Amino acid sequence: MRPTETPKDVLDRVSDGFFAVDTDWRVTYVNRAGEAFLDVTAEELVGEVLWDVFPAAVGTEFYDAYHRAVETGEPATFESYYEPLESWFEVRAFPSDSGLSVYFRDVSERRRMEADLRREKALLERVFETTPVALVVVDAGGEIVRANDRAETLLGITGSEITERTYDHPDWKLYDETGETVERESLPVTRVFETGEAVIGAEHGIEHPDGSRLWLSVNAVPLTDADGSIRRVVAAFEDVTDRRDRESDLESANRQFEILNRILRHDVRNDVGVVLGWVELLEERLDDEESLELLARIRRTARDALRLTETGKDLIEVLSTDGAVPLEPIAVEGVLADELAKHREMYPHATFRVEGELPDADVTVEANEMLSSVVGNVLTNAVQHNDTDEPTVELRVGTTDETVTIHVADDGPGLAPNEGAVFDRGEKGLDSDGTGLGLYLVDELVSRYGGEVRVAGNEPRGTVFSIELNRT
Repeated sequence: MRPTETPKDVLDRVSDGFFAVDTDWRVTYVNRAGEAFLDVTAEELVGEVLWDVFPAAVGTEFYDAYHRAVETGEPATFESYYEPLESWFEVRAFPSDSGLSVYFRDVSERRRMEADLRREKALLERVFETTPVALVVVDAGGEIVRANDRAETLLGITGSEITERTYDHPDWKLYDETGETVERESLPVTRVFETGEAVIGAEHGIEHPDGSRLWLSVNAVPLTDADGSIRRVVAAFEDVTDRRDRESDLESANRQFEILNRILRHDVRNDVGVVLGWVELLEERLDDEESLELLARIRRTARDALRLTETGKDLIEVLSTDGAVPLEPIAVEGVLADELAKHREMYPHATFRVEGELPDADVTVEANEMLSSVVGNVLTNAVQHNDTDEPTVELRVGTTDETVTIHVADDGPGLAPNEGAVFDRGEKGLDSDGTGLGLYLVDELVSRYGGEVRVAGNEPRGTVFSIELNRT
């Protein structure tokens, strides 16, 4: 205290609130911080009975603690909430012969932070126990200190057994892709401790005490102290056995597809090419109309077989990819013109007409190079399923700002009552006969393009296939 300062001057400089009351509970002094905390001026408070100014305090911990301190002569320390001020206060009250001196501070922010921390801790605890992902917590010494219920399931032992082990305990039977034991330095938690960086998506197998085996995908992240040292490592893992089995099955299927694709591309196509060559030689040697008609039928059948090998090749390519296919802008006009020319040559007995105009060359849709297979298979279906001697196939294209729709109408027998769902999932597929494979391919490709295929009856007879694609 400076030589010219009084005790009141000192009290006015401190950040804690302070007030004093006499033996009749009349306030004799309040400092500036006290005025701010209590939202009252010294003029309003000094000389007044404390309980008259703050009647809501009567019957609260403030009232009881202050009276107890005066009666016993013992200081009182407590924290309590004062509703009118919506504030928490930390209080120290000191009795004397002349009354009571009270030091206090507003701890509302600290109490709110503590409440938030308690809520967050409770939330994290619920998440830890209820998440479908297995979680374990490893301390700096390598001991497993926490494990949730899902971890018990995936690790094959009880929670107490888990926490009795270190993460690198020899009883863990972990193996890699080759079936060899995973060495300690390769474990995700070890890598986190050594590098200080998270490990994401590490996979290894685990054998349970009962002999059952799982594949686990593990993410491990460090929890650090203020100085950056690793205090804990949290490891999250999930069962990826089914996914790996599917991937293995897909790889096996892809190998089989590749063999079948090679057969279709080379062996079958070469044999059909030989048949077409024989047809040309026979045409040069035969001149009667009946024989030439038979040769024309053989040629059409051989070309149909070629088309079927193309469909099979495209179908294999689609089925060997899992999920979405890469898309790019494809000009519709070029695809339609090419397929119309090809089909007019393949089926000279059929008439292919375009109603209106084909789209401009700059009209593109979201697809890939196999869009030609989509259009080709629908055109082929319109001819091969036609019961007339000279089928007529009409192509029309509708455009909006968002879509391009290709309509292919034929004058064949139309749809049977149970064929309206020809493009519904599960109604047609690999068990289809004839060009049913082609329609399955159309459905599969257009779905992956994000488009839609619809089928309806034509008037007066026949079928209309509509292929709606998204514009780019």
